Amino acid sequence: MLTDHKLEEFLFISEGGNRSPAYDDFQPWKTLEPGDEIKGTLTIGPGFTTRSDGSPVQIGDTMTDQEAYDRLRRYIAEEVEPVLEDLIHVPIATSLANALGSLIYNFGATEVYGWRLWGRINSGEPAINVVNEWVDGTFSSKGVPLLGLLRRRFKELGL
Repeated sequence: MLTDHKLEEFLFISEGGNRSPAYDDFQPWKTLEPGDEIKGTLTIGPGFTTRSDGSPVQIGDTMTDQEAYDRLRRYIAEEVEPVLEDLIHVPIATSLANALGSLIYNFGATEVYGWRLWGRINSGEPAINVVNEWVDGTFSSKGVPLLGLLRRRFKELGL
């Protein structure tokens, strides 16, 4: 494994812990009722947008803390680690793997494959190029820049 337990801790904290019941990520303060308009993405627990069976999260869905931790560990092992192993071809520090794991978790494994970031890391480009690539374009959701995502990018870089 390229990551360690610190990735799980970072993700749990960055995603606001186990947020249950399901919430709209564009208006997370709002208690949702059936029929409410969803402006962002229905999300549950530490940032999941699907149920364990792969179906979309629905208003009223809940998740226990144990379910949240178990699912997070499984996602890291089954989704994040394979992407890192597939895309990173040079030795990297565990702290960098954890930070990259957070980025993969935030965007989804399939979304990150075409990114230039991996080539910059693998070719040993200067850190400033990697940082600029890391932050550029990764702090928006549905085309809307979000301060929370920008803050997260800088927390990842702090790892």
